[in-house]
Amino acid sequence: MQKNIFLSVFLLLLFSFAGHAQYEILSPLHYNPAVAAKWHEQMVRKHHQTNYTQGLTTFKDTVVHPTLDSVPLVPNDTLSLPFLDDFSKDTVYPDQHLWMDKYAYVNPDFPIAPVTIGVATLDGLNAQGYPYNFNSVSGSFAADQLTSNPINLGTPLTAADSIYLSFYYQAQGRGISPKTSDSILLEFKAPNQPTQPWKEVWFHLGYSPAPTDSAFHLVMVPITDTAYLHNGFQFRFQNYASLNGPFNQWNIDYVYLNKLRSQTDTVFKDVAFVYKPQSLIQPYESMPWEQYTTANMRTSVNTYIRNNDNAVDNTSYYYDIRDAYKNVLYTYPVGSINVNPYSAGGYDNYAPQAHPPVSYQFPLLIDSTNYQVEHVLNTTPDFDRSNDTIRAYQVFKNYYAYDDGSAELAYGLNQAFAKLAYRYVLNVADTLLGAQIYFDPAGVNTAIYSFRLAIWADAGGIPASTPFYIDSSNVPIYQPNGYFMFDTYNLKRGDSSRTYLHLNAGTYYIGMIQEFAQPLNIGFDENTDSHTNLYYNVTGTWQQSGFQGSLMFRPVFGNFDTIPALGVKELSMNSNLISLFPNPANTFIHINCSSSLLLNTLNITIYDAFGRNVLSNSAFKINETLDISALSAGIYFVKIQDEKNNFSVKKLVITR
Repeated sequence: MQKNIFLSVFLLLLFSFAGHAQYEILSPLHYNPAVAAKWHEQMVRKHHQTNYTQGLTTFKDTVVHPTLDSVPLVPNDTLSLPFLDDFSKDTVYPDQHLWMDKYAYVNPDFPIAPVTIGVATLDGLNAQGYPYNFNSVSGSFAADQLTSNPINLGTPLTAADSIYLSFYYQAQGRGISPKTSDSILLEFKAPNQPTQPWKEVWFHLGYSPAPTDSAFHLVMVPITDTAYLHNGFQFRFQNYASLNGPFNQWNIDYVYLNKLRSQTDTVFKDVAFVYKPQSLIQPYESMPWEQYTTANMRTSVNTYIRNNDNAVDNTSYYYDIRDAYKNVLYTYPVGSINVNPYSAGGYDNYAPQAHPPVSYQFPLLIDSTNYQVEHVLNTTPDFDRSNDTIRAYQVFKNYYAYDDGSAELAYGLNQAFAKLAYRYVLNVADTLLGAQIYFDPAGVNTAIYSFRLAIWADAGGIPASTPFYIDSSNVPIYQPNGYFMFDTYNLKRGDSSRTYLHLNAGTYYIGMIQEFAQPLNIGFDENTDSHTNLYYNVTGTWQQSGFQGSLMFRPVFGNFDTIPALGVKELSMNSNLISLFPNPANTFIHINCSSSLLLNTLNITIYDAFGRNVLSNSAFKINETLDISALSAGIYFVKIQDEKNNFSVKKLVITR
């Protein structure tokens, strides 16, 4: 990405928010990684399809990012009334059945208290997620558009049918407020008049909302001009903003066009979700599967259900949990309850719906896996059912994450040798490999901005004064393509290859020491809040972060270099014919082999999380019981070896 020092400094001064003692800095992102990833995905798919139709048998990902104009969009057939979009679908781009361009960003992350989950965000980024003009510094120019497909307002419709277009708008949200020189416009285009320019029918100048102002504002626009009452009518939203990044943001919600409406038609019989589902574990959004215990389950989750009607509406709710194969493991039904209007009392406050208990416990895990959690509302009748279902994935892989995978801003410290530390609790001993970090490319892409991964012990609820591990210098990788959000920084102190750091169970503070004063701009998620676990130190004293949110910083655990790697030189007799049970285990395990293997004895070795041999039996007889009562609870690896030194390794979880 092309940028210069002046631009970066200007943006930092213009848009940054200063935290405690002016050391913590929040800055706008310089591009949108979610949009960039979606664009890349579509270009790769298009390139793949093109190669396939040309009879090619191989595919190389060598996609050059074209401009939007080089990928023409073909409008769908003319639409009929009603036209409704509340942007609740998980699409990134506007629904191409309704909209003919891709400039707006459809997302649930930037709005505050939307009408229903999801909005269309207009800013200074193009359809690829990049600034329209990197070098544009000041001024307001035509930026994002959100243009409807052609709509039939022709015969038999007339002005007497009382046609209205309504929508909600919000300035800033969780982004950057529009300047007073910025604006958002609603424009109409008459059909059958190709030379007629778009006509402005409504606008609002930019402003900075007060801290307490998070409201979405309703706009009602009648369509009475007969020039529009024909087949092929279109409308669009146009924002004027800075062109050098995701600045001057407007959120658009609940766009509704229909006949037989009036100026007072502002109430919708629609009970809807407003925010994404909350993680079922705590205090993290994701955690390593080896580290999970049932104590990490939440006792309840928060849902935000909004009744947009002006009367109580009887609504049922449930959530279910599904495994990686979509099999339903658990369903929490609530039954029905009368939900009060949002205008009268805010969100639904019926505890079984607003704070449903988490009665289910994920089983102790023996490998990485995902669970799908689906929350469902049912109101009859209901104006829009697309906002009645929300889904999330509970991820158990090899990293801890406080963030939900989205970044709205970038976080940094503006002091050389500033220290940053996140609290993590290891339930069992494990091996730290490094950290996945998302650095937003808002800084100058140069090697002078370096940092060292570091680890501090716990000192009564805060990091110790001195780290017990400091890694070699790393240089932030500011992805030039944008669609790869996280980069992995492996521990490497001591030699040129990565090294592992074995850690006992306990509390640790894992973070970094930056070596220059330039903020490193780590992605900052405003939709989850872990600031009580985040600390910084610029004066010799640890301070808790003053910003509510979560850093996109994920320590990575697992992979043991001192024991045989899983899947390496598996038993020639086929390890699928070997079973180890029970798993999880308590005081004993059985190791059974199929009779087809023609084995009598095995050499059994159990390794702990440090790769140490903690139990051996060189003459283990098939189908016998192996006593493991002397071993502590935790993750182990069982090496099963035959007389010819073929072996297989099984993961074992011991619980107490």
